[in-house]
This record gives sequence, structure tokens and C-alpha cells, in this order.
Amino acid sequence: MAQKSNFIKKIARWVLFILLCPVVGLIVAAIQVALYMKPGFTTGAADFCFCLALYHLIIRKNKRKAFGGLISGITIFLFGIIGATIALIIFYYFYKEKREELIKAIEKGDKEKVKELLDKKAEINIRDNDGRTPLMHAAENGHKEVVELLIEKGADVNTKDNDGWTPLMYASKNNDLEIIRLLLEKGANVNLTDKYGQTALILASANGHKEAVELLLEKGADVNLQDEDGWTALMFAFQNGHKEVVELLIKKGADVNVKDEDGLTALMLASREGYKEAVKLLLDNGADMNAKNNYGDTALMIASRHGHQEIVELLKLYGARE
Repeated sequence: MAQKSNFIKKIARWVLFILLCPVVGLIVAAIQVALYMKPGFTTGAADFCFCLALYHLIIRKNKRKAFGGLISGITIFLFGIIGATIALIIFYYFYKEKREELIKAIEKGDKEKVKELLDKKAEINIRDNDGRTPLMHAAENGHKEVVELLIEKGADVNTKDNDGWTPLMYASKNNDLEIIRLLLEKGANVNLTDKYGQTALILASANGHKEAVELLLEKGADVNLQDEDGWTALMFAFQNGHKEVVELLIKKGADVNVKDEDGLTALMLASREGYKEAVKLLLDNGADMNAKNNYGDTALMIASRHGHQEIVELLKLYGARE
């Protein structure tokens, strides 16, 4: 009976050991991942020592050897963290130096220097602290030849920075038609949005770049796409008083009655800002003069509140109700 009891206890100890070892491994790996370290040799070695400690404690009942295994595991794990940290610091130092050298050459438009650095295996999609890539810097600074070189070397034309901007957005903001055209020819997605839901078309419209707006529309830009606040390219163009862009957007099918999240329409915005010509243009293109925002205000009420009497009279002339 005693032998049977001892056998059962022995089996129970082995079962406990087998069950605990994977748990220890998971804990070690989880800690390393939490410290932004990739589990590898250090994790395996530490895990082995911890399991060895469990073996001596549970199976052999040798506390001294169990303690030794525990100390060994902790030591290996800590040295792994220290080593990884040192390696990371060294890597970042050289990474930063290479990154800055490449970006400086790009900002100067020094194509030969950029080519030299790329031939020396400089990272083509390396990022600065704002998440911007070499291609974004080239597009922003208007260096078409550098843009061509970077794309030829494999730069991602649709990558985004920390704000969600793409190379196309930088070029569109600056009205750089050659780079816009080049990026689109090389596969840039014309309708990608930044973290606020804004597109290259919205940026070009907000800045009054009629030529860029026209080119983007020709290449398939969604004229009615709304950002996170419900604003369209037409609304941004109105807000900033870009009449020619407004006319172009309407001609290309912009919805004059679309509302933002507050229920505002382009007509309400134009009435609020006092843009008489814009108000007339909208009315002539089917804007609903009696539409109400979320607070029950119409374009007439908004114009009156802001003291734009000429717009009040114009709205009444077109049939706006009090």
C-alpha cells in the first residue's frame, strides 16, 4: 500500500512539473515581449534554467539546486535584457546617422548623393521622428528626379507618416503637378485618407490649387468623400474663399447639399463667411436654401446673424423662407 501511495505521489509530481514548465515559458516570453524584446535564445536559456529549478524542487526535492537554477535563469534573463538594450542603442545611433544623411541629401535635391547612399544599402523606406519617408521628403520639397529615383529603387508610394499623410498628399498640398502625375502613374492611391479622414483632393482644395484639384479628379479622386467631421473638398474650398476651385468641384459633380456632422451645408458656410458670389453659385446649382443644421438654423438665419445683409437679400430673392 505504501509503495502504491509513493508511486501515485511520484506521478503527481511529474504531472505538476509537466504542467508548470509551459506556464513558466509563457511567463518568460510575455515579460520579454512586454519589454519590446523578441523572444529568442535568451528566452529559451532562461526558460530551461527555470524548468530545471522546478525539476529539482518538485521531482528531486533538492531546494539548494532548485535555488541555483532559479538564480541562473534570472541572471541569463537580465543579461539578455541588458545586451538587447545595448544593441538597440548602438543600432539606433547608426540608424539615425544614416537616416539624417539620406534625408539631408534628399531635401537638397542631390540626386547623385542619394543614389550613392542607396547603392550603399541605405534603407529606402527609413522614417524620421514624424514617420516621414525619403519619398515624402522628396515630394514635399519638389525634387522630381529624386522622387523618380526613389520609386525606381522600390520606395512605397502609398506609405503613411504619423499623421496619415502620403507622398501624394505632400505634393498636392504644394500644387506640384509633375510629382502628383508621377506618383499617380506609379500607383499612388488617390483616395487614401490621413488620420483625420482628409484626402489629397481635400488638401489641394483647401489650399486653392485648381490645377492639382483638376488633375486629381481626372485620376479618380472622390469629389464627395467626407473627412471625420463630415467636411468635403467643396466645404474646405468655400471656407477659404477659393472661387475657381469651388466652380470646378461643382462642375465635376460635388454634392452641394451634403452636410457635415453638425448639419452644415456649403451654402450655410458661404453664408456665414459672407461669400456672396459663392452663395449665388450654389443657389444656381441647386443648393437647398431652406435646409436646417442640427440646431435648426438655415442659411438665411446664419447670414442674418453674422450681419451679411446682401446675402440675406440674395437668399430671399431666390425664395428662402424666414
